[in-house]
Order: sequence, then structure tokens, then C-alpha cells
Amino acid sequence: WQPAASLPPRGEAARWVVLGGPLGAPSAGPADTGIAEALDGAGVHAESYADLDALAAAVATGMTMPDTVLVECAPEAGTDTPDVRGLLAGALAVCRQWLAEERFAGSRLVFVTRGAVAAGPGEDVSDLAGAALCGLIRTAQLEHPGRLWLLDLDDSEASRGVLADAVAAAPPQAVLRAGELRLPHLARTEPAQASDSPFDPEGTVLVTGATGALGRLLARHLVTRHGVRHLVLASRSGPAAAGAAQLCAELAEQGAEASLVACDVAERADVTALLDSIPAGHPLTGVVHLAGVVDDGVLTALSAERIDRTLRPKADAAWLLHELTKDRKLSAFVLFSSVAGTFGSAGQANYAAANAFLDGLAAHRAAQGLPATSLAWGLWAEDGGMTTGLADTDRRRMARGGMRPLSADDGLALFDAALATGDPALVTVGLGRGGLAALLGGAAPGRTRRTVSASAADKDDLLARLAAAGPGGRDALLLDLVRRQVAAVLGHGSPEDVEPDRDFTELGFDSLTAVELRNQLGTVTGLRLPPTLVFDVATPQDLAARLGEELTAGGLPRSGTGTAGSDDRPSATGRAEDTLGALFRGACESGRVEEAFALLQAAARLRPTFDAPEDAGAQCTPVRLARGGASPDATEPALICFSSYVALAGVHQYARFASVHRGTRDVWALPTPGFGRGELLPASFDAVVRVQAEAVLRCADGGPFVLLGSSSGGILALAVAHYLEKAGTPPVGVALLDTYLPREDSPFTRFAGEMIGGMFDRESLFAHMDADRLTAMSWYIHVVGAWAPDRLSCPVLLVRSSEPPVSVEQAGELAAQEWQASWDGADTVAEVPGNHFTMMEDHAGSTAKTVTAWLEALPGSRPQGSGTPR
Repeated sequence: WQPAASLPPRGEAARWVVLGGPLGAPSAGPADTGIAEALDGAGVHAESYADLDALAAAVATGMTMPDTVLVECAPEAGTDTPDVRGLLAGALAVCRQWLAEERFAGSRLVFVTRGAVAAGPGEDVSDLAGAALCGLIRTAQLEHPGRLWLLDLDDSEASRGVLADAVAAAPPQAVLRAGELRLPHLARTEPAQASDSPFDPEGTVLVTGATGALGRLLARHLVTRHGVRHLVLASRSGPAAAGAAQLCAELAEQGAEASLVACDVAERADVTALLDSIPAGHPLTGVVHLAGVVDDGVLTALSAERIDRTLRPKADAAWLLHELTKDRKLSAFVLFSSVAGTFGSAGQANYAAANAFLDGLAAHRAAQGLPATSLAWGLWAEDGGMTTGLADTDRRRMARGGMRPLSADDGLALFDAALATGDPALVTVGLGRGGLAALLGGAAPGRTRRTVSASAADKDDLLARLAAAGPGGRDALLLDLVRRQVAAVLGHGSPEDVEPDRDFTELGFDSLTAVELRNQLGTVTGLRLPPTLVFDVATPQDLAARLGEELTAGGLPRSGTGTAGSDDRPSATGRAEDTLGALFRGACESGRVEEAFALLQAAARLRPTFDAPEDAGAQCTPVRLARGGASPDATEPALICFSSYVALAGVHQYARFASVHRGTRDVWALPTPGFGRGELLPASFDAVVRVQAEAVLRCADGGPFVLLGSSSGGILALAVAHYLEKAGTPPVGVALLDTYLPREDSPFTRFAGEMIGGMFDRESLFAHMDADRLTAMSWYIHVVGAWAPDRLSCPVLLVRSSEPPVSVEQAGELAAQEWQASWDGADTVAEVPGNHFTMMEDHAGSTAKTVTAWLEALPGSRPQGSGTPR
């Protein structure tokens, strides 16, 4: 891993999401990993959503999709055995949902690990499950370019300080060490000039997977080249394997004693018995682990069973061998890994994960002073074992990926050279012409920008030619494109070798070559195509027609101008929204706020309404922003937040606030009905109170709850609290965050214009204030009217901003006046840094801590102790 160039500043304001609790972490307890806090300290608006379902629900309400979503991956505390399956299952579920949701298509998902990569000599890999995850995601990156990122961190303050810049600037794979961004780098390693064999001729060497093609080769090599005289050859079949007796006879002729043992090396009892059977006169001094299986399939087709099938003989067995031999005096511990774990391999995400685990284990052992060598092999020419069943198509695909098959002599020479280096993790591969660049692809330093530029030029050239060709010539152009790409993927000499009406399966396509063709066509056309594209259609002719439909739907450029989608003629709906929004904005900027709202009110009266909760449908579906502890005796009340009824608001306004509560309490947010496209408005204030009260009870699910509202959301929280008290299901408490009651003499009226200006300033970051949102805002102001709440029976907290949302000059004028929010029904009043907006943005952490302190003092709540958000 080599240092990257200095990190460029991020530039414009960023709004990112830190998703849920860390993958792989315990389900109960706080998730204090510091990611959200580090981003927050760098000025990033870091929001929290419990999961991708919650994020999708928030986006469905009209929220702008953040361009970056981070998923933290953390090992489970208190255990020495890595939970590889748990982490991979969680990551696989997240990847599937991310790739399937069209709303996420323009954003990137960043998996953040700690200690999952050895970024320098002697560095430990403390998170071995995270190492396996890296292998899985590297493959996912190949199958779905531009969608997934990997970033591994250390725990230094320097790295925390530059985390935001690193996430913004990093290529798809990177690590951060002591504040320095490092990128993957492959360099030639020279063996020592003179080196003794690490294998002791008086000791015993255990070889797993010994009856496969490579196992037999290696057993002979250990005897003839390294002087090994005592071997235990373990495999699932043992002496029953084909050629087993012949192998033992050959080794005996060379003066070696070999015993063949049937053993499941992923079973602790089997391995323990095997090790105990080794005679004390020739103790175990070396391990060579070759066992493994493949079960290929694209990422979206993987299952827990297929992951387990590849992990057992590779990762599980390696971990058992490590645990059961670490106290023995070994001189060699060699793991046969694969370049699939280092670079990823399309269609082999499970296999890549298993092999990346081996590489991590070798680094982990080396950091503990134990012997370890992991060899990430490329393709061997020797047939048998894991290369059995490779078709010519597979071999050509690997060759295009930069690899040439290793002969037996070359492979064994690399084995010897690798052991002589003393390095714990090495790539042992035969490279063809341009092989290194092909293997590293976009991960190679300095290659990403050129690759992106070339693909953009290809796309523009294709679109221009299609536009110039006219309808008659487009079909022929696209069919030629498809046949050329098919020929390249299958290794044919000419597009003419590809029959346009022949089924893709008959042409020789499988799931791996299908993904490769999809990626090639996606690069050239600029279309976002599904991995199953080849199997969704029958023939190259059908595929060309499908591409034509999608390109035409996107809007081909007029001949000689622009690119697809460049037609900027607004639709009728777009013109209406632009006109309404422009008129409203212009009137507000000129100080004509009352006329501006009168315009919106006239438009709002034309919208359909609901009166009964059942008529509102799913307009008030709660969104979970944070998940609390999962212990059965947890009694902390859920925090249920009400969106404001202003055009910019929505569940996202609590996402940054909620990040502080991750792992300590459930936090939900309710959207306000009528703000989404096509939604109904409430016919009255009572109608919205009833529908939100029902949503609150669904969230609480019989447990205690606290209602919270920021700005005008506090009015909704108060109204629902009154309703629920009368219904006999009261909240434990109500928290109001800078809520101004709707009175004619409210201080809010003195800076209403500044409030509206603040919304417009934040529009590009949070949500487009379209006609639905603007008219809904006006309608709510109308139906709420001058509603005045009575005192509640439960405790009420009022949190006020310490700064007015106005200019310095106006602030001076207001200083002598009463400008802060107030209500005599509040039992507790607290003040926090920031103004009406920034107390839930830059100062959201301080606001959340103030609310947390009040929550812990409520009757029935218990102090969080070590789980208190920091």
C-alpha cells in the first residue's frame, strides 16, 4: 500500500449517511466507533438511518439522496473467534438491497473496516472477518463497477481528522494510516540470495488437500526439493482417493514416509485427533494448507449455504490449524490462497472472501511472531482440484484479466522463491502482457481518471453515431456493437463469428461471462444495466434491440449536438412547479411574504384531502433512524420524532440528531402527510393528529415512548400527546426543539423572512421544494391556525437555540427583545448552541446530549452508564 498524493479539500458542503449499527458488532450496546463524530467534526452533515429500508423510505418522501453512504464493520467484542459468516451475511444483504434499489443508483456505498488490511510490514490484521469482507467486496466491485467502496482505518486521531477528505477522494479501495491515504500497489519481491528450506527433515509436515492435483505435486516437491522425510497427507477421501496408494509408493521410493488420513480439516475434533496422532519422535514442524472448494456464482445469487461451502475447507480449517498449532514449534505455516481474494474475481465473491481470510490470517500470525506465508495463486495449468471444470471460455477470461497459467515447474519455483522472501503474504501469479495493469484495473494508482475519461468518450461517440444514423441505421450499429463485445468476451477472432440469432447459452455464456459483457456494454453505452442482462434476453439480436429501447428512452442527442438526456425542454408538470416555486421565491425575496403564502394557499385548496386515518394510506409510515440495545430487559423509552410542516422538512431533519443515540435507544421519525408527490393533504388538524397518533402507537408497540418535535414538528408532537393522553396511552414525556407556538404575537413573525431564506439556502442539500412541498406547507399553516395547547400531565422539555436566525445587525436589534421560543407548559427549559437551523445541523450532537440528559432523568428511565452517547 503506497501513499497517495496529498488529499484535496472536499470543496462544497457534504451530506452523508452513516448506516445503522456496525455490521458484525453485538446487537446490544452502544455503537461508539467515532465515524459519525469524525465526519461531524469535519463539517460533514452525517445522518443516521437504522438500515437501507429506512433510508429508502426517507428518499421516497422527497428527500435528496445523499451521494455517500457509509457502512461500518466491526468485530464482535469479547470473542477470539472471528464471526466471518455473520459479517458476510450482513454485508451480502446490504449489497443486494443497495444494488436492487433504483433510488440508490447514483450514490456510492462505502464499507469502512478497521484492522482488516495489513497496510505495511509487520502490521497486524486484527479483524479477520473484516479481511474476508474485503475479498467479498472486491469481487462485488468487479461485478457492479462504481457502486461499492472499501476503506480500512486505524485508530489514530490523525486519521479521524482527515476521514471526511479521505472518503471523498479515495478510489474504490484504500486504507488510512496515521492520517495518510494509501492505495493498493503490487511490486516485485526478490527472494534472499541464499536461504535454507524452512522445513525440518526430522519433523513432520501436514499437507491438507493432499490428494488433489496440486497436493500431489507439492508433496513430491517437499520431498525432492526440501528434504522432508515425514508427511501426513490429509484429505476428505484419504486413502480412498484415486492415485493415493501410488503417491505414497512414489514418496517411499524417495526415502520419505507418508501417511494418508481421511480428515475433515474444518472439524475441530478431527483436526485435534489428527495432530495428536503425529509421533513425538517426529513432531509437527510444518503445515501446508491447500484444501478448498469453489462454488461460483454472481454476488446476487449467493446464499448462506454457498458461502459456508467455500469457507469451511479454506477459512475454518485455516483458523483451526492456527489455533491448534500456535503453541507448537512450527518452522513453516503455509496457506495456499488465491488472487481472487487480492483483486476480486467476478462470480467468485464467496471464494474471494475465504482466500482474503487466509491472507489476513498470515499477517495476523506474523505480527504475533509465528511463522506464516500466504500465497495468493493465479491459475495453474495443472488440471484437477479447483481447476477441474474450467472451460476454454473461463481460461480466456482469466487471460484477459492479465493472468497466464503457471506450469508445474514455474509454480513450484514460485513456491520456493516466496518462502525465501520471508514475507507473510505474497501474490504468486503468472502475468501476461499488460497483466499487472489488467489485474489492478481501476484500483491501480493513476489509472482511474484515464479509465473514466476513455469510457465517457466512448459513450459520447456512440451516442453521436446513433443520432446521426437515424432509426434505420441504429439497429445495425447496435447489433454490430453487441457482436463485437460478445466476440471479445468469448475470445472469438471476429464479430462475424457471433451468430446474431443464436441463444446466448448456446454461444457459451455463463454467469461470469454474462457479467463481463454487461460491464463492457455499460461502459460503452453509459447505461446502468442489470447483471442478468444476457439472460433477460435470448440472443444478440434481442440484446441490441433492448439497448436501443433504453438509449431512445434516455433521449438521443440531435445530430452533432449534446449527449443523451440533454433535451432541457421542461414538461408541463415541470413548468408548473418551476413557475410556482419561482413566484414564491421572488415574492419572499422582495419582502412580500404574505402574498407569497396566499399564492400557495390558493394552489393548496385544489389538492385532494383525507379525513379518516385509513384514507391516508401509507403516508405516515414511521422510519427507524437508530436502533437501541436488543437485550430483553431494555426499558428505555423509544424516541418518536415529528417532521416539521415546512417545505424543506422531513424525516431527514432528525437523521443527524439520531446518530448520537445509535445503540442506546430506538429513534423513529414520522413523515408529515401531504408532502410527498401525489399524497393527500389532511382535511383538518384533527385528521393529521389522528393518523400520526396511530403511527406513534405502532412504533411504540406497547412499550414506553417519548414524543419529540423540532420547530413546527413540536406543535404536532404536542397535539398528538394531548390526543394520546385522552385515549389513555400517554407518552412518558414530550421534548420541543425550538418550537414557536402559532400565536399572532409570536417572536417568530419578526424573522419569518430569514427562516424562509434559510430553507432556500439548504434546498440543494436536503430536498427540492417542489409544488407538493410548498403547497403542503401553506396548507398546514392554514389548518393548524392559532391552535393553543393545554398543559400536559407528562414532563415537557423545551430546548431553545442560543442564537437568532438573523444577521449580526438584526441580532443586535433583537437582543433587547424577547425572541426565543417559550411555553409556560414546559417543566424544563434548556439552551443549546446554534440558531434555529444549526442546532440540528452543526450542533446536533450538543442538542442530542441535552435531550439525553433529560430523558435519563424521566421517571422509569435508567441512566445509560457506559452506554451513554458521547
